[in-house]
Amino acid sequence: MKCVMTFGSTHKVLKAEKSLKMEDIKFRLDPPPKFIKRENPRCSLVITIEEVLLESTKPVLEKDEVPPVKVYKETGGEVEFKGEKEKAFEDITEDYF
Repeated sequence: MKCVMTFGSTHKVLKAEKSLKMEDIKFRLDPPPKFIKRENPRCSLVITIEEVLLESTKPVLEKDEVPPVKVYKETGGEVEFKGEKEKAFEDITEDYF
């Protein structure tokens, strides 16, 4: 499953990107899923990473003082919002920290 990390600002996402690249951790920069965009219209970038790699990001991001604000995991299901289907996610921020 994929996980999505938000950081509160584009500057922090780019700092996290640099940190993860330095450690050769595979991830992608993506536009936020629709539900994140609805919750935070100013969010323009997220880091998407495979769940199996999520644990390896913690020490790197903590060391560089750029921990994620929120972490979400795909559930494998779908939800419907205003007649449109989209991937379902659960908030796993507490489990991450």
